[in-house]
Amino acid sequence: MRMLTVLAMIGLLVLSTGCPTTGSNSPPEAVLAGEWNATDENGKTYVLQFNSEGILVHVTATAADGSQQSMSIIGSTSSVEGSSVTVWVPHPEEWSIFTGTFSEDKNRIDGNLVIDTELTQIVHENVAFTIPRGPFVLVRR
Repeated sequence: MRMLTVLAMIGLLVLSTGCPTTGSNSPPEAVLAGEWNATDENGKTYVLQFNSEGILVHVTATAADGSQQSMSIIGSTSSVEGSSVTVWVPHPEEWSIFTGTFSEDKNRIDGNLVIDTELTQIVHENVAFTIPRGPFVLVRR
């Protein structure tokens, strides 16, 4: 009888807390989920928001004077292979690509931002959005 009581208690505990899972259906890019900070060489700061699948969905840029620009991102793709990270962002008539390498704890990505055209700004909802180039470091918030 005592054994049945113990088994019943264990059963209730498992039902109330859930069973541990042995695998994850999340893509490797899910490690990017959340918000990341970055600063360009001109002192502008950025907050990049990735959804739960690791897709870039929003960017907010803040200039040194405190003015902000914000943009929702549609059609972005991300790839994580080991410590290598690639984020591709389409813009009207051009694209940007960030390639970088995770730190060991996956809280920092040192990389480079490239855009396929000589343009340095895109216009989104009548607001000019400056696109940085060159070294770019993302730090998890």
